[in-house]
Amino acid sequence: EKFAKEQAPPRLYVDMAEVQYVGSSGWSVFFLQASALEKAGGALCLGALTERVQRALSMIAPRKGLILTAANEAEALPLMLQQNGTNQTA
Repeated sequence: EKFAKEQAPPRLYVDMAEVQYVGSSGWSVFFLQASALEKAGGALCLGALTERVQRALSMIAPRKGLILTAANEAEALPLMLQQNGTNQTA
């Protein structure tokens, strides 16, 4: 338990630049993973979303802030490091 508390919160960045469509099963995986990361004090960030995928995320996200979005990996890191809930999210 002490070891787990000393570890940095888990953070996951997924580059979505080549993704044109995400089906319901894919979104389900993202939402479940984001929820698990959030419970562990971490974050999931999807980067370089196409307009179509960004629009879909905005419409189906169970709540704002569960999945972060960024233009690229460099922009994602500061978002994922924030712990105060003021992130720009879908």
